[in-house]
Amino acid sequence: MSGISAKAESTLVNKYKYNGKELQSNEFSDGSGLELFDYGARMYDAQIGRMPTQDRYAHAFSSINPYHYCANNPISYVDVNGDYI
Repeated sequence: MSGISAKAESTLVNKYKYNGKELQSNEFSDGSGLELFDYGARMYDAQIGRMPTQDRYAHAFSSINPYHYCANNPISYVDVNGDYI
């Protein structure tokens, strides 16, 4: 069949990893990157288990650290866009 290649890509890159969020990597010209997951409202750093920016609803949860993901309890809670808890 013409137009169909028998050769596949050598590597397929899946940028959607942790919680189905896109990994932002290699964004600098030298090939390095911050390696953050894009949640839409905030980015998530999996190495430290925190968001580098505060939750915009932090005032409603004064007893919870505003940099935590899912009130530091990802088993019980889900924060789809990174904008609440």
